[in-house]
Amino acid sequence: MKIRKLTEDEHAPMDLLLLADPSTSLVEEYLSKGTCYIAELENTVVGVYILLPISVQTIELVNVVVAESHQGKGSGKQLVLHAIQSAKQNGYKSIEVGTGNSSIDQLALYQKCGFEITEIDKDFFVKHYDEVIIENGIQCRDMMRLTQDLIEENMSYLRKGTITQQKAYVAIKKLGVMDDFKAHNPTLCGTIPIDIATADSDLDIVMEVNNLERFEQRLLSLYRHLDSFTLKSTKIRGNHVVKANFFYQGFEFELFAQSQPVTKQYAYLHMLIEYNILQEMPELKKDIVLLKQQGLKTEQAFCNVLHLAGEDPYEALLAYGRERGWID
Repeated sequence: MKIRKLTEDEHAPMDLLLLADPSTSLVEEYLSKGTCYIAELENTVVGVYILLPISVQTIELVNVVVAESHQGKGSGKQLVLHAIQSAKQNGYKSIEVGTGNSSIDQLALYQKCGFEITEIDKDFFVKHYDEVIIENGIQCRDMMRLTQDLIEENMSYLRKGTITQQKAYVAIKKLGVMDDFKAHNPTLCGTIPIDIATADSDLDIVMEVNNLERFEQRLLSLYRHLDSFTLKSTKIRGNHVVKANFFYQGFEFELFAQSQPVTKQYAYLHMLIEYNILQEMPELKKDIVLLKQQGLKTEQAFCNVLHLAGEDPYEALLAYGRERGWID
């Protein structure tokens, strides 16, 4: 299943959108103010969602729908997870979603994807809809509003993950790097978050930093006492970057900074693409880990199993992600 942004010259799949919200006027308002994404399978639209900005830092997920013929196959979860990643890519700090008190399956799905119930808008559907809505034998009266903090979400999943992920969570929290550099949107990337780590995998934390000189001084003051500390300033693909490496709590850390939004940096984009590949083709995981254990870099391992051509595996993987609609 390929998920992509609807282009300006395409018509939105109103038949699907109206399954989530029977109000044509509201759906049209969402489309005019938000961004519509569609899921396709064999050139047929089988799912849709809309992201609707509600403030500078918060975006709302509305009208998540999967065609009846494709329900029960995990497509809804893929759409919701894609929406979360899209919100992150566009720099939002939190994402919200609302559903009716009678929408039992949707409430379960959103919570499984990391949302928490934060508000109940009493009698929302009674006040805003002319017809009575009955679902699962229950009258739909109240709007259940759920929220996910995209900053905290970057770490919280580690707490309940594999043994390696749980140990990584403890090490990162103990080091305090996420709090120390909170203003720079520190984001854990690499193989540990997507569970394809090998024995020598490190903890890659990428950040957006405009004053790199001041950042270097901060790194020195915080971490130069740690085992095998190194600090390097260089250029990568024409961009000035600063990179610090050291060992702490059994992990090698790499702190990487440049004056570019985290969601536009290669480490983040590659991880996002690799995550989506593993979601669609989990059977590839074993081969990828084996290739990594044999010494291949992660991006080259993915390119090998996908038979992607090109001299530069980093660019080949980005091209594949754009083709699949996972990144812009």
